[in-house]
Amino acid sequence: MRRPIHSFVFLMVAALVSLSCDESLPPRVDPEVVLLPGIALSGEVVYVERAQVKRGGTIVLSMRNAYDEVLSEEALVRANLAMSLREYPDSICSLTYGPMDLSTQGMVVGNTLTLRVQEVAQLVRPCDHRTTAGTPFWELGIVFKERLTDKGVTYYESDSLHLVVSATLQLFKRVQAVRLPAKEFTVVYQLWSMPRPPLPERFE
Repeated sequence: MRRPIHSFVFLMVAALVSLSCDESLPPRVDPEVVLLPGIALSGEVVYVERAQVKRGGTIVLSMRNAYDEVLSEEALVRANLAMSLREYPDSICSLTYGPMDLSTQGMVVGNTLTLRVQEVAQLVRPCDHRTTAGTPFWELGIVFKERLTDKGVTYYESDSLHLVVSATLQLFKRVQAVRLPAKEFTVVYQLWSMPRPPLPERFE
């Protein structure tokens, strides 16, 4: 007795499906690096007016989505930063960043942070350039030179100094914090509306 044609077709389809299921698909290779961290300096000239930093010298921490898919997970935005002047190793300044320091607030909705492909999350927090004990960096013994603007206003300017910055940064609760390698930036301090800084002891 001959099988109905539809039964034969069914058996052939079933066989093909079975063969295809036995074939192993190539494993998905996830990238070694999904999030790329970075440290940048916003303004190498630190303007100090009446003993307060007005602009410059801001450290910007960042994390870029280097994955080929959108990352959307429970947020845990935090960073710890330490910086000092290379010329004055004891000049330690610490900063703590949180979700309010994200430059793009819309990245976090509820408890979820979303990073599109190649999108960068930046954390920006002004720094007062003072040690943990409260001593301004510009009072650590830096030599300043007197300058005049084209309108005859006096200000004081330091030579180039080297700011060494290191940090840890975390964005997602399920992804561990990343330790960023130390990075060095060149900075210059300018003092405005302030008395002449005292000369260091070695120059007196």
